[in-house]
Amino acid sequence: MSWLQSNVNGELYTSVLEEEYKETLKYYGLQSKDMIFQQDNASIHCASAPSKWFQKNKIKLLSWPAYSPDLNPIENAWAMLKRRNRG
Repeated sequence: MSWLQSNVNGELYTSVLEEEYKETLKYYGLQSKDMIFQQDNASIHCASAPSKWFQKNKIKLLSWPAYSPDLNPIENAWAMLKRRNRG
């Protein structure tokens, strides 16, 4: 996980991928060809820079429905927090 101090755009997301993805593979002794990368359809994920980066690095992406909070565990956590804050 990377903490960023600014708004994220496609170029910044790509630079984070460049550093973190490869380091993570190295740390765990994994090969990119054995992996499938998952991300949602946020605009920064679908921008030109990251799309080209995934193609250039031959990274397989998991198809993800346009809006599927039921498939995204963090959405359940946000819903629980909202309910608790309401009292």
